[in-house]
Amino acid sequence: MTGFRCSRVICVVQMLCAFGFAGDKRCEEAVFDEDAAAIYSCFYPAQTILEAYADFRESRIQESPDDPGYKNLRVKLEIGKNHKYADDDVEIQYTWNNDKALVVNIYYAGGETDAEFTREPDGTRSIVTFSPD
Repeated sequence: MTGFRCSRVICVVQMLCAFGFAGDKRCEEAVFDEDAAAIYSCFYPAQTILEAYADFRESRIQESPDDPGYKNLRVKLEIGKNHKYADDDVEIQYTWNNDKALVVNIYYAGGETDAEFTREPDGTRSIVTFSPD
């Protein structure tokens, strides 16, 4: 009985490793341009724009939980449906250029963050630009 249980665990671990590494996002380090903007990009293999956006949202909230832009990002988006959010600290615009391209602009008093998500044949690419005012 112990051998059977062990074999099942090994099989499950092998399956998790195969799927886990196949779908992991690949990100490039931030690059600074002449306007002092930081730019980084990620590729999400086999993921839709909505899945890549959800990952972006979660990772930004984890990194900066008190940031008013990130904590006010919409949990759910609908393909093709533009949205706008504004309060005293931040304005967020969601613009679908088509069903394969989403731009999220976060405007702060001290700068702007732009996240562009583009669906490609084998996944979704994001380009995020952090610009000072």
